[in-house]
Amino acid sequence: MDIRKAIETDNPNPKYVQLVEAAHALFWRYGIKRVSVEEICRTAGVSKMTFYHHFKNKVELALYVLRKVMQTGLEVYRDIMDRDVPFAEKAADFIQMKLDASDDVSREIIEELMHSPIPEIAEYMQQRSQKNVQLLLSDLKAAQEKGEIRADIKPEFLLYFINHMIELTSDEKLTALYDSPQGMSRELLNLFFYGILPR
Repeated sequence: MDIRKAIETDNPNPKYVQLVEAAHALFWRYGIKRVSVEEICRTAGVSKMTFYHHFKNKVELALYVLRKVMQTGLEVYRDIMDRDVPFAEKAADFIQMKLDASDDVSREIIEELMHSPIPEIAEYMQQRSQKNVQLLLSDLKAAQEKGEIRADIKPEFLLYFINHMIELTSDEKLTALYDSPQGMSRELLNLFFYGILPR
């Protein structure tokens, strides 16, 4: 997911953009805890003085990166859900968006974001997660009221199932059954849609 535009909107200074993009790439690859300010500065090609001119510390930078990633993801999600197409198509695009976004994410950052030892990050992730759940649940209920998904399925179950499907894409035993990730994704999507569409 490209967050450059969101960063440039806040501050078009090239060194600032380089700093945030470098942090994003390093955090997504190694996790926040393992990456040092020195490593971020070296990768971005900026001085520590530049770093501290823009951010108090690494945690403040990590929170900024997380906000930009979440903001960008939310904008893409809203674009998908606001289109005038059947819900099945919206859901397929949403799940594909989540699968694509997870391609660049390491297990380290996922683990750290789910169980962050950094209180500020743990609190932010919990708040963001609750908002995302409510948003998706609201869209699932709206689709159900329009008759676009089966009336006899709990939207909460669908939400759980979608999240579990995304987790399944990193299961090594499952991925070994397929020649390509796309083949596995297609089969998971088919399983999902034939289960939720009205009969």
